[in-house]
Amino acid sequence: MVVYKRSIVDGLIGVCTRLTAWTLAYFDESLEATYYTIDRSSFEARLEKHLNDPSHDNDPAWYALRNVVFASGCRIVTFKSHSWTEAQTRSRGYFENALAVEADLLHGTPGVIAIQALLAMVSLIQNFVGNRTNDITGSLRRRCWQCKTGIHAYQLRSPAGTCTGPTSSTSLIKDII
Repeated sequence: MVVYKRSIVDGLIGVCTRLTAWTLAYFDESLEATYYTIDRSSFEARLEKHLNDPSHDNDPAWYALRNVVFASGCRIVTFKSHSWTEAQTRSRGYFENALAVEADLLHGTPGVIAIQALLAMVSLIQNFVGNRTNDITGSLRRRCWQCKTGIHAYQLRSPAGTCTGPTSSTSLIKDII
């Protein structure tokens, strides 16, 4: 029998409570949920299973989907007691987690969860950056094209004329935002 210190158990309970609150906020209050791209009952059942035993869940699509939901819900819950900037900052890490597996979603085995994750990511991007959405989606389209054509192996020339190498999803978003 494993005995945990009280602070560790309290910390885990706190994390589960926070993630559950963010999930509820996403489905009950977010604009993204109004598109019904994610089935609530299926998501909540899988989340409960994941929270009870996360060691057997290594699906990139599920990782992305839950992190997009957490990002949106975190922003909603945080904004109720903090500034919009603080809400954006706190939720951005979850979005970056989802974006970290974007290539797996685009080039891996297709599935409903992957499609839901990508659609939820696009919806969330619009709310993160507003008018700058075209910059990000244009960059994502360019990266997809580069991967499909093999040009990603070459250095790219920036508008300033300097050569730049390929960037990761996370740094691409940080650069644009």
